[in-house]
Amino acid sequence: MTQVWETPQKKIMEIVACAGGTKDDRLDEYLYESMKELENFARLNYCDVMRVEGRKGWSRSLEPYGFKQTSVVVEKEI
Repeated sequence: MTQVWETPQKKIMEIVACAGGTKDDRLDEYLYESMKELENFARLNYCDVMRVEGRKGWSRSLEPYGFKQTSVVVEKEI
Protein backbone atom coordinates (compact mmCIF):
# COMPACT_ATOMS: atom_id res chain seq x y z
CA MET A 1 0.00 0.00 0.00
CA THR A 2 1.28 3.48 -0.80
CA GLN A 3 0.23 7.04 -0.16
CA VAL A 4 1.36 10.27 -1.77
CA TRP A 5 1.48 13.45 0.27
CA GLU A 6 3.15 16.83 0.18
CA THR A 7 5.12 18.89 2.62
CA PRO A 8 6.14 22.48 1.91
CA GLN A 9 9.58 21.15 0.87
CA LYS A 10 8.81 17.99 -1.12
CA LYS A 11 6.26 15.51 -2.44
CA ILE A 12 6.58 12.09 -0.82
CA MET A 13 5.47 8.66 -1.94
CA GLU A 14 5.36 6.58 1.23
CA ILE A 15 5.29 2.81 1.15
CA VAL A 16 2.97 1.98 4.02
CA ALA A 17 2.84 -1.46 5.64
CA CYS A 18 6.15 -2.57 4.19
CA ALA A 19 7.34 -5.61 6.08
CA GLY A 20 9.53 -8.60 5.56
CA GLY A 21 8.90 -12.02 6.87
CA THR A 22 10.85 -15.18 7.27
CA LYS A 23 13.41 -16.54 4.83
CA ASP A 24 10.68 -18.85 3.55
CA ASP A 25 8.75 -15.83 2.21
CA ARG A 26 11.32 -15.45 -0.63
CA LEU A 27 11.41 -11.65 -0.22
CA ASP A 28 14.58 -11.30 -2.32
CA GLU A 29 12.85 -12.84 -5.32
CA TYR A 30 10.31 -10.04 -5.72
CA LEU A 31 11.83 -7.05 -3.89
CA TYR A 32 13.87 -5.73 -6.84
CA GLU A 33 10.95 -5.72 -9.28
CA SER A 34 8.59 -4.31 -6.66
CA MET A 35 10.90 -1.40 -5.84
CA LYS A 36 11.42 -0.68 -9.54
CA GLU A 37 7.65 -0.47 -10.11
CA LEU A 38 7.10 1.64 -7.01
CA GLU A 39 9.79 4.09 -8.11
CA ASN A 40 8.10 4.37 -11.53
CA PHE A 41 4.82 5.10 -9.76
CA ALA A 42 6.52 7.81 -7.67
CA ARG A 43 8.03 9.41 -10.78
CA LEU A 44 4.65 9.41 -12.57
CA ASN A 45 3.20 11.24 -9.57
CA TYR A 46 6.04 13.82 -9.55
CA CYS A 47 7.35 12.74 -6.16
CA ASP A 48 10.71 13.92 -4.91
CA VAL A 49 11.21 11.13 -2.38
CA MET A 50 10.23 7.52 -1.73
CA ARG A 51 9.89 6.70 1.96
CA VAL A 52 9.49 3.46 3.88
CA GLU A 53 8.76 3.27 7.59
CA GLY A 54 9.17 -0.06 9.30
CA ARG A 55 10.01 -1.80 12.54
CA LYS A 56 13.66 -2.45 13.30
CA GLY A 57 13.21 -4.24 16.59
CA TRP A 58 14.25 -3.78 20.17
CA SER A 59 16.85 -1.27 21.19
CA ARG A 60 18.64 -3.16 23.97
CA SER A 61 20.34 -0.19 25.56
CA LEU A 62 17.04 1.63 26.23
CA GLU A 63 14.90 -1.39 27.04
CA PRO A 64 15.64 -1.21 30.80
CA TYR A 65 14.14 2.30 30.82
CA GLY A 66 10.88 1.26 29.18
CA PHE A 67 11.72 2.34 25.62
CA LYS A 68 11.04 0.29 22.52
CA GLN A 69 12.13 1.23 19.02
CA THR A 70 8.90 1.05 17.07
CA SER A 71 10.05 2.10 13.64
CA VAL A 72 12.84 3.18 11.36
CA VAL A 73 12.44 5.52 8.38
CA VAL A 74 14.45 5.24 5.16
CA GLU A 75 14.21 7.53 2.15
CA LYS A 76 15.42 7.60 -1.43
CA GLU A 77 15.54 10.82 -3.43
CA ILE A 78 14.17 10.51 -6.93
